[in-house]
Amino acid sequence: MRTPSNDKIVEAAVALAEAWQNRANELLTAEEKGIAQQAYLPDSYDMQKELTAWAGKRVASGGSPIRIRIVKGANMEMEQLEAAIHNGLTSGLESLDRREQEYWRERINAGNLYINRGTTGAMVLRQPFGGMGKSALGAGIKAGGPNYVSQFMDFEEVDLPFVGAIQDDHALLRLAAEWKQKLNWGQLGEFKIDLLKTIRAVKSYLYHWEQEFSQEKDYFHLRGQDNIVRYLPVGTVVVRIHPDDSLFDVLARVAAVKISGCNLLISLTRGLNNKVTEFLKNNPGKRFIDDTAVTEQSDKDLVAIIPGIQRIRYAAPGRVPEDVFRAAARTGLYISRTPVLMEGRIEVLQYLREQSICNNYHRYGNLGERALI
Repeated sequence: MRTPSNDKIVEAAVALAEAWQNRANELLTAEEKGIAQQAYLPDSYDMQKELTAWAGKRVASGGSPIRIRIVKGANMEMEQLEAAIHNGLTSGLESLDRREQEYWRERINAGNLYINRGTTGAMVLRQPFGGMGKSALGAGIKAGGPNYVSQFMDFEEVDLPFVGAIQDDHALLRLAAEWKQKLNWGQLGEFKIDLLKTIRAVKSYLYHWEQEFSQEKDYFHLRGQDNIVRYLPVGTVVVRIHPDDSLFDVLARVAAVKISGCNLLISLTRGLNNKVTEFLKNNPGKRFIDDTAVTEQSDKDLVAIIPGIQRIRYAAPGRVPEDVFRAAARTGLYISRTPVLMEGRIEVLQYLREQSICNNYHRYGNLGERALI
């Protein structure tokens, strides 16, 4: 909040506090009811004294206590409150301290982060635009970003996806190699096609995780301004197992959740007992899902846990019940229901959020230590 007049600052802060009082009471704990007001001001001390006096009068007249903190820099409590109120669209920080910048950007739940610049005026590809939470529509793929058009396309696999060299070891990669060896020896033949597809999917997911999704990328490399595009796990993902799901449909989704760093819940249609569930109960399946429990749930049970999850992944559009659709619509939860693919560049997108970070690291054209890079 900036203005030449401290009187106007205080006036605006008081008006804002009044407007947000009811909302803040819901968001803050009982011990900290009120408003945490933040400003990045070099002369914040005088403003703080005036706001403190106003807060004291409010309490004396029977109003809720106001917790006032005015800081020059990142106030995470206030930033998180702001993100909750504004549903995670944009957030900004004015600070020259790189430690503070790092601390702030790793904790703010917003789609577009701006450091030392205004929080409007996003440019196509340079700062792909879109928020998180209720500021995200559907899968939350950002407008103006490299993945935007993919959500309007229907993909069909006609061959095995390309997989390059994978640099890092992974438990699923070791298990895939073991399955491949057993298949070569004539074992697990009943599930051969599904397991071969799963083996390829695991490799593709890991390859694209290393090459794309675990990287922070700047496509422009502007002098004086970093424009980072990165991916974050969506949170808790429910893999819903339907009677029509193939073994590949189940194993590939489980692998994608684990590789993307999301929390995995496996939800089995109540009473389902077929070759897929038998595989999950036996040693190969148990080792693949590791310590994740397989929970039998009715559609009503699934609806009941929607407030505590961030995404449900079905294997096909026609397998989502109407009641689950309606419940998800009431809360804005996205149900991913495109066909499961071996191609990691497309499938792993279902489990990630995109975030743009714009950082003006120059000062009036002076690049500081970055001039040496």
